[in-house]
Amino acid sequence: MCGVKFSLFIDADNQSANVASSLFGYINRNNNRVFSATIAGNSNGKPNEAWVKALRDFDPHIQIESIVVPCHPDAADAALILELGQNLRGFCNASRHVIIISRDDVLVSAAEWAQGCGLQVSLAYANTGQALKKRNTTVPICLLSRSKASQPAY
Repeated sequence: MCGVKFSLFIDADNQSANVASSLFGYINRNNNRVFSATIAGNSNGKPNEAWVKALRDFDPHIQIESIVVPCHPDAADAALILELGQNLRGFCNASRHVIIISRDDVLVSAAEWAQGCGLQVSLAYANTGQALKKRNTTVPICLLSRSKASQPAY
């Protein structure tokens, strides 16, 4: 993949911005770039703010949408799924690749559905040593390091 434009869907309630440098290291290979990012997190907003700062530090030209949701189970997941569904056709037509930054099972299902619709999609999440819950998936997974010095595992 050379010169690919990525759109990120970040579950800020599930994945801390301290994996951002590892994610950007993965994306920067072969002149790839982040075109847009949708961040969803609960109503205290602090995880969203940390991701916005990390994205702006990486590239101030990224189009960022930060969605603050009520503190209810799966609210951030639902917001990301709705945004992904709304933009799916445009992503496919623009040959955009999507990375969903989460390990939540419902977002794995959304990634599988989007892949079945023809979208180039992958998952990324912090490498905690635990596999996805009871799940085998055909969606590529990038394990991210919390350390700035490390490279992500594939």
